[in-house]
Amino acid sequence: MNLNNYEIIILDCDGVVFDTNQKKIKLFKDCLSDYDQNSIAEFINYLKLNFGKTRKEIFNFFFKNIIQKDLSRIDEFLNKYSNQCIKMYQKEDYTQGFVEFRKNYSDKTFYLVSGSDQKELRKIFSSKNIFQIKNILGSPINKNIHFKRIKANNPHKKILSIGDSLHDYEVSKENKIDFLFMKKFSLLSDIKTFDFQTINCFEDIS
Repeated sequence: MNLNNYEIIILDCDGVVFDTNQKKIKLFKDCLSDYDQNSIAEFINYLKLNFGKTRKEIFNFFFKNIIQKDLSRIDEFLNKYSNQCIKMYQKEDYTQGFVEFRKNYSDKTFYLVSGSDQKELRKIFSSKNIFQIKNILGSPINKNIHFKRIKANNPHKKILSIGDSLHDYEVSKENKIDFLFMKKFSLLSDIKTFDFQTINCFEDIS
């Protein structure tokens, strides 16, 4: 894939810019450790297929669809999870080849669009001096709405989305945005059944 054909590149965060998917799964499990293991296992299976959704949507699924109780506790768990995420991100380095990739394509307009909390992300990336990516978008607004707005605000520009989840692919497809799948840090164990182009990590295109 020739990235020079694109004017805008949308990056996912977890599993693309940071290798944090497995760590986030552990954080979710730790937050819900008081619940039974079968319910948590069902939740993790759901999570692997739905990474990229907002954390509120994810917790809501657990309480509403899996255990079917304690919906009033969602905010409590959101706060608990948020505090742990901030600590995690502060320790993270970028994935292989990301720094070189960002330098090589400095003429592009970059967006970072994530299901993670927008305020958290902006704070974390500001502290990491992330090459002036000014467009950092996250929850509580979901990824699909962010993609629609980016597309609407750039009607004549060619856009590429780089993600690592089925949700990233589906949102890109719905918005008619080209998609590139990064597999090295993804939670998807088998990508052969999907019809998207793949790379291992940023080193493949740096």
